[in-house]
Amino acid sequence: MVDRGARQAPFLVLWQTTMPSVLTEVGFLSNSEDRRFITTHSGQDKIAKALFNAFSEYKAGVEGNISPLQINNDTQIAEAKPVAPQIKATNDKGVVFRVQICSSPKRVSLNSSEFRAYKGDITEHKVKRVYKYSVGDCGSYSEAIKLQQTIRRGIKDAFTIAFIDGKPATLERARALIE
Repeated sequence: MVDRGARQAPFLVLWQTTMPSVLTEVGFLSNSEDRRFITTHSGQDKIAKALFNAFSEYKAGVEGNISPLQINNDTQIAEAKPVAPQIKATNDKGVVFRVQICSSPKRVSLNSSEFRAYKGDITEHKVKRVYKYSVGDCGSYSEAIKLQQTIRRGIKDAFTIAFIDGKPATLERARALIE
């Protein structure tokens, strides 16, 4: 397709948006050749890849990255799947106690200033529509309570949680397994 360049204008659809916005014009339905391209699966796939690559290049430039992530014509676009938390048991029962320090309906960057004191020890896991963030890999409940008391000096509502074989579990069930 012909590159008509980038322009800025006060378009009504971009007016008073609450986040950075971009309006892209990928073709014209009134042009029969454009219409055929835009309405096919392969055309839509090519457009999506081109938009992704353009945004990736822009983002890499803003963040100072040398090589942006690119999708080529052989790459299949797939929905991202959530990554399971990497919680390793410190005892032979598969039980880990951690201290939850934050939860949010929106994902929080693990490099966030909120987590500055826990750099490298933060674990994110998602339960339903809530992202939860915890610290520590304690093999015993008493060890987790000591960690919780330390953390509560800065985060008053921190509390202890448990995992069995990497999956969230009740404290009662986890304690029963190791006691």
